[in-house]
Amino acid sequence: MMGKKLTVIVGTLLLFTFTGLSINNFVVDFYWEPEEPLTINIIHFYDSSSNDAPIVSWLWDFGDGTTSDLQNPTHQYVDNGTYDVTLTVTWWDGSDYVTKSRTKEITVLNTPPIANAGEDRIVNHSTVIFNGNQSYDPDGEIVSWLWDFGDNSTGEGMIVEHHYTSNGIYKVTLNVTDDDNAWAEDYMFITVDTHPPVTYATIFGDKGLNDWYRSNVSIQLISYDNVSGVKETLYKIDNGTWTPYTSSINITSNGEHRFQFYAVDNAGNKGDKEEISINIDKEMPSVRFVFPEKGSLVIFGRSFHVLRNSIIIIGRTTFVINATDNVSGINRVCIYYDNILKKIDTQPPYDLKVGGAIGKHEVKVKVYDVAENLVEKSIDFWIFSIIPARDNVL
Repeated sequence: MMGKKLTVIVGTLLLFTFTGLSINNFVVDFYWEPEEPLTINIIHFYDSSSNDAPIVSWLWDFGDGTTSDLQNPTHQYVDNGTYDVTLTVTWWDGSDYVTKSRTKEITVLNTPPIANAGEDRIVNHSTVIFNGNQSYDPDGEIVSWLWDFGDNSTGEGMIVEHHYTSNGIYKVTLNVTDDDNAWAEDYMFITVDTHPPVTYATIFGDKGLNDWYRSNVSIQLISYDNVSGVKETLYKIDNGTWTPYTSSINITSNGEHRFQFYAVDNAGNKGDKEEISINIDKEMPSVRFVFPEKGSLVIFGRSFHVLRNSIIIIGRTTFVINATDNVSGINRVCIYYDNILKKIDTQPPYDLKVGGAIGKHEVKVKVYDVAENLVEKSIDFWIFSIIPARDNVL
């Protein structure tokens, strides 16, 4: 019996003496990265076993029912927890296969959920729906949604409805919790604006009377919205198209113009359409003496063109004046006799009766249109009359 045991021991010693290896040279080892993985991580496992003899196979058991025969595999766990990872390595020692295993414990941590409260929004209504369905849990499921609406009130649920009692900008926070009691937060800003913007117009120009301007007109628009802000201001002249306001608007043509404007805020509220009249008359009225004309000899109201440029009147007569204005119209015609105001006519006929005088005199006319544009014209004449003029009403 002693002879057989000695033979086995000697044979084993001869084997390892032949290969140059002992059983202690075959060591299984491995490590992984990251060292403290989450379920969301792809874990890299690295074999660091001894390689004094050729390794012919690796077998990994990740402890969750999956295996790999790669030397340096990757693996991702679908759920958090502690797993036993076993690596089995087989060597060829030159005459036989040597197989050894090693087991290590890996702890895979829970991946927190991802909260998504939604994009920032601007609304023009007080009741708002919030939806947290874009939130998710990478390794499980979300079990609760808690909303803070930013106005000292809260709500629960994936989709919630909330009514704000006043306009303003609110920070809305969503807190979600997963089935492993991990949580995450996200926030968004909700702007509640139910009031329309207000627009004011400032008009620049040489203003005459009766709401008429005697020059080109420049209009500046200023819009206000103290919650969501003004998105755009629009205007329209007469029957034109609505145009975004960017800078001062110039109106240069004579006539009566209809100017409209309003603003839209970032919540979509439209301000009231405002309308103002822009009346422009840059033209002077026209005036001429119809009777008597220069070069006339007037005898008791009858005219004879026998003179060059002068006017001679014998007896009494009536000066007839033509005054017109093609834009705002005639407002009044003031007629002077030797710089003394004799008449103010507001409608035709425009005339002045003269007589009862001898010598050189002057008739002067000042014509005002509705915009208060003024034109003057005068005419000199000689008169020889002892017959008084008929009444002129001042």
